[in-house]
Amino acid sequence: MGNTYTSLGHLDTALILYKKSKGLLKELHESYPQNVDYKTYLADTYGSLGSTYISLGHLDTALIFFIKSNELIKELHESYPQNANVKYVLADSYNYLVHTYLSLGYLDSTLIVSNKYNVLAKELYEVAPGNVDNKDHLATSYKHLGNTYTLLGHLDSALIVFSKFKSLFKELHEDHPQIVNYKSNLASSNGLLGYTYNSLGHLDTALIFYEEYNELARELHGDNPQEITFKGDLIISVDNLGRIYTFLGNLDTALTFFKEYNTLARELYEDDPKNVIFKSYLSGSFEALGRTYVSLGRMDSALFHYNRGIIFAKDLHENYPQDVDFKLGLASSYGNLGNIHYSLDNLDTAFHFYDKFKIMTKELHEAAPQNVIFRYYLAMSYIYIGDYYIYLGNLPQALLHYQKPTPSGPNSSATPRIMSNIKNNSPKCAANWLN
Repeated sequence: MGNTYTSLGHLDTALILYKKSKGLLKELHESYPQNVDYKTYLADTYGSLGSTYISLGHLDTALIFFIKSNELIKELHESYPQNANVKYVLADSYNYLVHTYLSLGYLDSTLIVSNKYNVLAKELYEVAPGNVDNKDHLATSYKHLGNTYTLLGHLDSALIVFSKFKSLFKELHEDHPQIVNYKSNLASSNGLLGYTYNSLGHLDTALIFYEEYNELARELHGDNPQEITFKGDLIISVDNLGRIYTFLGNLDTALTFFKEYNTLARELYEDDPKNVIFKSYLSGSFEALGRTYVSLGRMDSALFHYNRGIIFAKDLHENYPQDVDFKLGLASSYGNLGNIHYSLDNLDTAFHFYDKFKIMTKELHEAAPQNVIFRYYLAMSYIYIGDYYIYLGNLPQALLHYQKPTPSGPNSSATPRIMSNIKNNSPKCAANWLN
């Protein structure tokens, strides 16, 4: 019953039913701890509760239930180490934990669980390397490691595991061209490799991978126009191309891609305005257009798009305050608005937005100091405020801010919204929040 209400979007009702199921199964498990079925069903119910709380935006609560589910499944695995089905369920459990830790910004925990997932996936693959599910799990575990290494700033390590991710899904796609999921993951691998090369400053190589991503994404969307996941892939690939052409100085080309990004995002949002990911796409497209219009010197157009984007960025952060990506997105919007008001000589307004940018990025950095993207944005906030004080002629205050930490994160053309991109290949849940 809970699953039915979840599929219908009635999450509060589903939550009530899952809680009732949990209560009954917990009593049965405590009375009969050796009963495998009771333990299995209880673990599954904990997982369903975790997914429901994620859809409701309660990430800390979701994490608690995912951990409980994982602990029970690990007990089953220890009791039946040769049971492949239990191993698959444990792998799925690690998958959910990785995405929840990532959304909360807990990178140390994300790395630990990603490594556990990778070890388990290797075991499955080594026993039966021809099994497509085993190859899929191993490839996905490499992707998780790559995402985590990227956020920790270990780009060379990320490049290695992303290459393995691509190699495995290339094999799967070549062996089973009719399975679109394999083609989608192959496309995604090109995007991740493109981002990594971009961050390392190898822009020409990055462009090659971004173009391969875009080509595959267009094919998938063209062959499956009603499949929203493939439209999402196309959106990300178009955004990536817009970003790298911006960095290469080809602003007219970048603007063309960002306009397509906005059009695709609008279509998705208008079809389902409650969908969190669609709202995130639309917010990001307005921000991308705003940045490009600034570079082109069209300040009125830039301000218009920034003001549109921040409406959605605020809504996302208010409804999902624990999601660090949405918090970073709102912080970035404040920084962009500060910059344009600074350019228009609206200094008091600029400082207002710069201060909000600094406060939010400082909170993110203090919660996860190892995250290079948070460190980068915090450093930029100090630079912006320093520039503001220079303009006012207040050199001591300017110097105070300039002496704060300096940017040491990825290439600035690649930095924004990386975690949004990462989430697009997450396990599904009720509201498509991670889909």
